[in-house]
Amino acid sequence: MNNTRNRSLLCGGMILLECILWGIGNPMIKLMEGVIPNFLLLALRFALSFVLMMAVFGRRIVPALRQAKLRPILIASVYTAAAYILSNFGLRLAAATAAGFLMGLSVLFTPILAFLFYRQKMHAAQWIPIVIVMAGMYLMCGAEGGFGFGIGEALALLSSAASALMLVSSARVLEETDAMAVSAVQFAVTALCCFICALLFEDVTVLAHVPASGWWILAYLAIGTSFFAFILQNVGLTGVSSMYASLLMCSEPLFTAVAAYFMLGERLTLPGFIGAGLIMVSLILATLLTEKPNLLIRRKAVR
Repeated sequence: MNNTRNRSLLCGGMILLECILWGIGNPMIKLMEGVIPNFLLLALRFALSFVLMMAVFGRRIVPALRQAKLRPILIASVYTAAAYILSNFGLRLAAATAAGFLMGLSVLFTPILAFLFYRQKMHAAQWIPIVIVMAGMYLMCGAEGGFGFGIGEALALLSSAASALMLVSSARVLEETDAMAVSAVQFAVTALCCFICALLFEDVTVLAHVPASGWWILAYLAIGTSFFAFILQNVGLTGVSSMYASLLMCSEPLFTAVAAYFMLGERLTLPGFIGAGLIMVSLILATLLTEKPNLLIRRKAVR
């Protein structure tokens, strides 16, 4: 029992550390606006992460992939690519603090997506946090004289839905496949998708004019928010449920807000703070309500 509890705490700590890395990286993506285009930045970031992953864990990854079922891994990787593409555009088109909170809503999408894709029923009480979060989103995104929910915020919200799919699908894949192998495929698929989009829609010659600060930010995004963060996430998911992981990931917006304050000078208004608080309450409540049926079943089994 103690070993199981210690492993759960360790894996939970990994997810939390991942959120710190992401929270610091989100404002950095904002700083890259006008330096490297979106698709090209993502392509370089995940290509570097893939090279680093293969250099460190290649001897472990190749045999694991030979024995693995590639189709579910590729599906999880496509969700990963979608989540990062949407979040990257969302961060560039919206305030980093607002985008960070909206991207943390994956825990709300999990029961909905579980019902749509896996026919897992939603309990009526699980709609309560959805109502709360809608109120929080309005307050947080409200601009002076109107509701400031634009394309950036919409993309950040879609990113949270894609992240929920990534978490659920990755958790299932990791039951049978090595975490490093799954991470490597996710890096490769995301890099390939973004390279194709960069060649089709962006000017790749801008790389010749990237300042040194841009390359340092790219290095952090590749090593910190991709290489290390994905290892922490995928190893962490082997010891905790995807729902518990999504609860821990609710802390990412807080780290984003703190980092955005120091890097970008962003500040939430009073309604923004209230809205952010409502969103955090809804995230925690959503997870507790989702876990409640499982906890009841376990108690009955013990009795």
